[in-house]
Amino acid sequence: MSNIIVIMFILFNTTISGLYFTFSNTIMPVLKQEEDARIGIRIMNQINNVIQNSLFFLLFFGSPLLAVAMVLMNINSTLFGLGSLLHIIGSFLETIVKMFPGTID
Repeated sequence: MSNIIVIMFILFNTTISGLYFTFSNTIMPVLKQEEDARIGIRIMNQINNVIQNSLFFLLFFGSPLLAVAMVLMNINSTLFGLGSLLHIIGSFLETIVKMFPGTID
């Protein structure tokens, strides 16, 4: 059971991290090139509407839940605990606090 939790966490976390990377490396630079900020705002609002789907929510909320499960199950070592804590603070909480402001005006 613990191996399944670890594998699921790795898959969920790497997928969501890839999404973050693609967004920050590709989409944001393109939006910054727009001369009219209203175009970028409109596109960001459309992205926010489209990305909120069941697959994204499964990965986004499932990854920190799996991190907590790994800590509660005391899987393998303190490195899992530290990695889980870093994931929850650095990826999940930061995204909720800073990146989900709702609709951009």
